[in-house]
This record gives sequence, C-alpha cells and structure tokens, in this order.
Amino acid sequence: MNGRRLHVTPGKHVRTAARAGVFVGIAFAIVGVVFGATVIPDMGGEPGLQVLATAFFTLFVGVSLFIAVQSGRVASGRGGATSLLDVEVEPGAPEGGSAQPSGDFADRLRKLDALRADGLVTDEEYREKRSQILGERW
Repeated sequence: MNGRRLHVTPGKHVRTAARAGVFVGIAFAIVGVVFGATVIPDMGGEPGLQVLATAFFTLFVGVSLFIAVQSGRVASGRGGATSLLDVEVEPGAPEGGSAQPSGDFADRLRKLDALRADGLVTDEEYREKRSQILGERW
C-alpha cells in the first residue's frame, strides 16, 4: 500500500497500566525468589522434585522480570514500538472511513440524476454530490 500511515500512540491510561505492570512484575519476582529459597531446601531427599521446583521458580522469576522490563519500556516511551496500532489508508479512500460506493462514475451520476428527477434531493444537494463524484480519482 502506498497510503497514509496513521499511528495510535500510548495514552495516559496505557502508561499508568504499564507502571502497574512494572510494580507487579517486580513484586512477583521477589515473591518467587523468597518462596523458592524457602521451599526448595525443605524438599529433603527428593532430588528430582528439587530440580523441577528450581526450574519452575527460575522460569517464574524470569517471566516476572520480563514483564517488569517490557512494562517499563512502555511506561517510559522507549524502545521498540512507538505506537499501539499502525493503520495504512489507501490513496483515494474517503476521509470519513466509509467504503466507496459501488459502480462506476456514469452509473452513480445516472442514479443521482434520477434522485433529483424524483425530487428526492434538492438542486443544491445534487450539485454538491455531483461535484464530489467528479472530483474523485477516475
């Protein structure tokens, strides 16, 4: 597409939620470290269970820190994406976002003539719509 590119940037609520994500991520990481440090040594003579618990708590802490870091990037506006959503608009697409009416120009002009002949549109509305249709890209 060779259209215009529109960006939706993070607003105040997104940044506030990201700050909360930083706090929650760090809190979960601390809880994971403390809980792992107290539970794993108390498992006694079960080496398989100790390895499994160590792997779980390591993954838990790692994911928590990842969430905190990514939330921090969004909250500060740094790194990676600068927008939440990228939208490309094709050239010739109407500004209002509605789809272009179907049919070619001649058909549309004939329909407009019929509407005026039936008295369903005023002369002013007819002239305005006719100039709009003729102003579109052929």
